[in-house]
Amino acid sequence: MIRLSTTRNLRPGGDHSSIPALSPATVSSHRRGCESVVRARDEGLPAPAALVGISPWVNLGTECETYDRCAGLDPLTSRGIAAYFAERYLAGTSAREPLASPLFADLAGLPRTFIQVADRECFLGDVVDMHQRLLAAGVDAELSVWKEMFHVWHLYWPTLPEGKRAVAEIACFLTAKA
Repeated sequence: MIRLSTTRNLRPGGDHSSIPALSPATVSSHRRGCESVVRARDEGLPAPAALVGISPWVNLGTECETYDRCAGLDPLTSRGIAAYFAERYLAGTSAREPLASPLFADLAGLPRTFIQVADRECFLGDVVDMHQRLLAAGVDAELSVWKEMFHVWHLYWPTLPEGKRAVAEIACFLTAKA
């Protein structure tokens, strides 16, 4: 989890004098950001201004059909890789435990949320379900599905134009309602 106080953190180098300051926000890849926000809410702690999911892993179970549909399309994820890491992280705990898999958590009262996911990643189906559950819980949530991309394509922003645009899209979300 990365805590941001300004968008300056999103753009390394360059002149950032025109970028507005933000309220604190949580940016997270995988599921730790949502888990932390759910736990903070349950403990009565202050909520961040926003939650951003970058190719989030919201269900540590691997039953979603997109594991099969996207097999071989995403160089970074697969059912086998997800199962390997989930088994070690869960250490016998159910994948349906809400703090392990935010897809099964009570999502009411979470801050506005922006999620980006690729159409070629195994987590796509679970992320779409998460977005629907956020909306059903009354959360101001947006979902951006990127065509012909793979899990966490953002990491390649220095050389991949789509990565650069995805990071810019996050910055726009964070500054739009700040």
